[in-house]
Amino acid sequence: MTNAPGWRPEISKLQKEVFSVSNLPYSAKLDQNESAIELDSHVKEFILEKLLELDWRRYPQADFYREAKLALADYLKISPDELMITTGGDQVIQGCFIISKPRVLIFEPTYPMYRLFALHNRKKVRLEILNEVFKINPGIFNKRFDLVNIVSPNNPTGNTQSKKVVETALEKSGIVLLDEAYYEFSNWTMKSYIKRFKNLFIARTFSKTLSMAGLRMGYCISNKENIKILEKVMFSPYNVNILTLTICKYINKFTGHINKVKNLIIQERSALENSLKKMQVKFLRSTCNFIAFKGDDKLYKYLAENGVRVRNISGLPGMKGYLRVTIGKKKENKVFITILSGFLNK
Repeated sequence: MTNAPGWRPEISKLQKEVFSVSNLPYSAKLDQNESAIELDSHVKEFILEKLLELDWRRYPQADFYREAKLALADYLKISPDELMITTGGDQVIQGCFIISKPRVLIFEPTYPMYRLFALHNRKKVRLEILNEVFKINPGIFNKRFDLVNIVSPNNPTGNTQSKKVVETALEKSGIVLLDEAYYEFSNWTMKSYIKRFKNLFIARTFSKTLSMAGLRMGYCISNKENIKILEKVMFSPYNVNILTLTICKYINKFTGHINKVKNLIIQERSALENSLKKMQVKFLRSTCNFIAFKGDDKLYKYLAENGVRVRNISGLPGMKGYLRVTIGKKKENKVFITILSGFLNK
């Protein structure tokens, strides 16, 4: 990449290959950790009807934002003052990087956006590679960091961290950002800890069980003083749109769908792990809606050419020789296993 006049030189060092996705035609799209199930049309139609009742000329108003927060907070069983609605979970990450002081700790391998936001905000970053079972060594917190980023369950490894380790981070660090994007598939959450620790921020997304990756919706859970600060920084409610607020206001319309997606993924994840065991394919046990498994560039290309999209995560620190497959519907998972078996039996 050639820098244009005025560009920061470090921008040219961005690793584009980490974000690469195949553009080949597919029969099973299992590469971006999206939901396996589309929303029912009657739920979409309900939301669109509500959206048509609104005046699209107008910016989101504070009273509508408050109504949306009240409904979502009631669903989450927290106070609305402990909640901020965002444009995707990424906006929570971005907000924490904006408000924090310079010294940042990021554990790898993980979601690449952490390194990207650190670059955006000119942070002094320490990248710490997780151990051989992808766990955090709590000794790292003997050195104080202004912002500690922990993803649990973690993407792309699929494992959770010890809550005791996260507590240690909270006791010894500045801001602790806990990414719980996949919490619904694991029942692992530290939501209740916001009462004990004033430095805990939790990021979540609507992209997984709510099947709304294309709408870029998320939220932050933290104590009310932190939420006030983040909302000022993000200029809420102007950081979100009226579609997002409408969905949050009527979140109870989605509870059946959420449970349906959650149950399907847990069931299919178990079946897929059993299939990989039988085929003697090494994989990482997952508590998410994906599985990381051993595979090289040849396998990645073979799958793509035969209509199965998976993610090549070999470029992520600590993940050399791994691919990642999203848990899909039974039919999609069967296609993946069939094509994978064909490659192994060549």
